[in-house]
Parts: sequence; C-alpha cells; structure tokens
Amino acid sequence: MLDDKGIKAFAFALDDQRKREQGKKPKYYIKTATCQHCGPIWWWDIDDLLACPWCHNRETGKPIPRPFNVRCIDCIHFLRHATHPHLGNCAKGQPEGVVRNWDIDKRHCDWFVPIAH
Repeated sequence: MLDDKGIKAFAFALDDQRKREQGKKPKYYIKTATCQHCGPIWWWDIDDLLACPWCHNRETGKPIPRPFNVRCIDCIHFLRHATHPHLGNCAKGQPEGVVRNWDIDKRHCDWFVPIAH
C-alpha cells in the first residue's frame, strides 16, 4: 500500500505522462538531450540517451516538442521533390513554404524523427 508520498509521486508521474502524450513539455524538463531514436528532446538532464520517455510519442505518432529548430533533410518524413535537388514536402503534412520546404533550412517541427545513421 502506498503512503501519502507514494501517492503524490504516482500522481506526479501520471501527470507528466499525460503532458508528454499531448506533446507538451513537463515543467521540469528544462535541459536538452539527444535520444538515439527521437533526436533532440527536452529532458531533465543533459545527456545522450539510447531511449527516452518521448519514444512512446514517436512510436504512436504523437508530437514531440523540440528544444530547437531542426532541418528537414535530417528527418525521415522529408520527401525530396523529383525535379529539384533541395526542395521537398513533409509526409506529415506540416506547413510548407510557397515552393515546398528547402532541405537545409532550420524550422520548428514537433513531428521530426531523425534518419538513422
């Protein structure tokens, strides 16, 4: 049986999980880290991770808030245009410029998933 501290910790963990599933950053995730599968993420410590709590969002098609802008060329969702070496579209349907996305431009994207190297 849980005592008051245990119940409080459990409720805190459930609230964090709910926020992450909604694509919202928990308030104490104030540092940046890099997940091997998700790329740049908000985290409570600076680290390189093999997996992270955001992996669940990536696997279930939910957004992941990013600590900084990313490049389309580094994302699995970037679909290069057949007739131009730098233009492409987003497979996730994210807003694009008038003439599509330029591959190396940095932009905000909650749907970014890094290409495995």
